[in-house]
Amino acid sequence: MSRGGAARAGDDPAGEAARGEAERLLVQLASDDFAVREAARKRLAALARPARSVLEAHRTDADPEVRRTVLALLAGLGGAEEPAAPTGELGSLGRVSLAATGTLAEALARFEAEASGHVRVPASASGVPVQLTIVDRSYFDALDAILGAADLELGDGFDEAGQALATPRVRGETAPPSTSEGPFRLEVESVSARRTIKGGQRPRFGVVVRALWSPAVQVISFQQPAVVRALDAAGKSFRSGDGGPPTYYGVGGGQRQTSFTLSLDPVDAQEPDRLALLELVAPFRVRHGRQAASFRDLAPGHLPETQKIPLPAGTVPAGATEVTLEAFGPDPERAGVSLGTVRALLPRGVPADSLGATLEAADGALRPMIESSTRMSGSDGVVKMTFRTIGAATAGPWKSLRISWTTKEEEIPVRFILRDVPLR
Repeated sequence: MSRGGAARAGDDPAGEAARGEAERLLVQLASDDFAVREAARKRLAALARPARSVLEAHRTDADPEVRRTVLALLAGLGGAEEPAAPTGELGSLGRVSLAATGTLAEALARFEAEASGHVRVPASASGVPVQLTIVDRSYFDALDAILGAADLELGDGFDEAGQALATPRVRGETAPPSTSEGPFRLEVESVSARRTIKGGQRPRFGVVVRALWSPAVQVISFQQPAVVRALDAAGKSFRSGDGGPPTYYGVGGGQRQTSFTLSLDPVDAQEPDRLALLELVAPFRVRHGRQAASFRDLAPGHLPETQKIPLPAGTVPAGATEVTLEAFGPDPERAGVSLGTVRALLPRGVPADSLGATLEAADGALRPMIESSTRMSGSDGVVKMTFRTIGAATAGPWKSLRISWTTKEEEIPVRFILRDVPLR
């Protein structure tokens, strides 16, 4: 880590000494020795106020340990300046613009084609007329607008196959505080207050938040969010502990969501009943630039079939992904299980472990396939995989098989701002 001098000319000598010490302590946060890191963190807490300018300068430090510690210390100071935008901004990732006129089913099909994500709705709602124009809105806000036309809401997020269920809204039920940024949504799941047995001590609040992401991105790792600001209605601050070590999600598997628990301590002796503002920064490492090849004739006599998909414009190096469905059919060793063998020629920069397979049933339901073979990758960029289903089709033959992959990968600190979070 390179450290720039943050002390300003004309400051008092004690302040300059505190800032110089803080710069040295920030370097120690990258130590491999846990005791050294802990000692540095405790000393920084004592120097936080006079060394504030140093902490402000390292809000978006490249080292995650430094970044988490700095954001936690600044949150505890209160009255912080408006934080600078984090590095690795989302930009257009997860932003949706489309016009939909027709039925709800047609609008959702358009949404899936342009933004990804297969949403199943009750049969009684699929024919509801929809007419709306969405301009540059985050993924989940855009989806809310479409489903709202039929008085529906998203259920429990998207599964591994990129499928979600929409359910009728419960009238009179208060929606939890939430916010959406690009392909992500953050919502409050629960709030609790913990008190010690000894009287006269303020409670510590535990806030559980859930992050969801769209099928357009593949999250491969994430870290505990850092609390940038937490303010009550009077503008008084809360302190928060460190964000903690990275938590790795891994490629593939499970729901497209995760939950975090935040600990907040009110600075003032008064017990607040709500948070007016809770600002978090959560670093995610994501893959995006999703592409797919869809095979619609799975009859043995039609295979093998090859599709060549050009990489997105501006991809360096330029090229195409060539995908061949070599075979598909029943597993000869396991009843009720289907197997698909895929060969892909991947250009440099396309990660082999981003390849996934999804089956579409006759009724439109999606089912993920699991890789069951040892991946073989040659020097020519060819990857060969065998996928199998979790279960057999229940509504007739499989309708199609889709092979998808991603073309880009980066770490993006995502900023979320939640407002009006009840604490009781």
